[in-house]
Amino acid sequence: MDECQPLALGMKLQEVSNALHAYPSLGLMPGAEARAALEAAVVRVGPSMSPRVLSTTIWSYATLGLIPGWRASEALEAAVGRCKLAVSKPVSKAPMVPALEATT
Repeated sequence: MDECQPLALGMKLQEVSNALHAYPSLGLMPGAEARAALEAAVVRVGPSMSPRVLSTTIWSYATLGLIPGWRASEALEAAVGRCKLAVSKPVSKAPMVPALEATT
């Protein structure tokens, strides 16, 4: 097992996204071991990504010119579907509070 794998195994979803985002932000390309470790982490945490973390992760792949492997792609697709459902749920409106009129 390479040295990146143990670190990636313990990463939370925001940490995975931050690590992926750091590479293109710094103008760097992750090496093969780091790519494999991050890919495994995306597979593990992908389905539970929030819309913001998901968009950062996908942006990172696109900016690096990398195509996620099929397992990571499936995890990201699951997150897209879940986020779409979360966004399309109706939002309950709070009761209207009458505006206070200025007394002059």
